[in-house]
Amino acid sequence: MISGMGLEIIVTIKSVYGNSLVYPICQKAMLFADIAGTATLTDDTIRSIKTLGYRVKVQPITTEL
Repeated sequence: MISGMGLEIIVTIKSVYGNSLVYPICQKAMLFADIAGTATLTDDTIRSIKTLGYRVKVQPITTEL
């Protein structure tokens, strides 16, 4: 595993028809999804991202009333 500072992506998890999908939030996460050819990040893609030394930070979904 490669170590380095600042290697972090930010994602959010949404439930779609009972399935938990991981959506990219930050530019780096969006780039990984683009490279993978998907709108969301799959378990395999996340595993590969972590192998590159990135941390995956989950940002909770907030709603305003």
